[in-house]
Amino acid sequence: FFRKDKIFSINKLYHYQFTNKQLYENQKLNEKLLNIRNEIAAEMHDDLGSGLSTIRLMSEMAKIGIVQPEKKNVKSNASRNKQMT
Repeated sequence: FFRKDKIFSINKLYHYQFTNKQLYENQKLNEKLLNIRNEIAAEMHDDLGSGLSTIRLMSEMAKIGIVQPEKKNVKSNASRNKQMT
């Protein structure tokens, strides 16, 4: 009878340790996921802020009549250079 209780206690202790290990591993995984989420959120925040600043600047330029110079088309320039050779 004593031996059964001892075996039961050992099994219970093993299960407790195993469960604690799983909880610890889950906690570490959740921390890693939270860090990744925070990095993505920071990048999105920076990108959106930059885009909004660009929109604001361009709308202010449009209000006062400043014309933005046209961007050169890199692809057409490359095609033109090939035709010349």
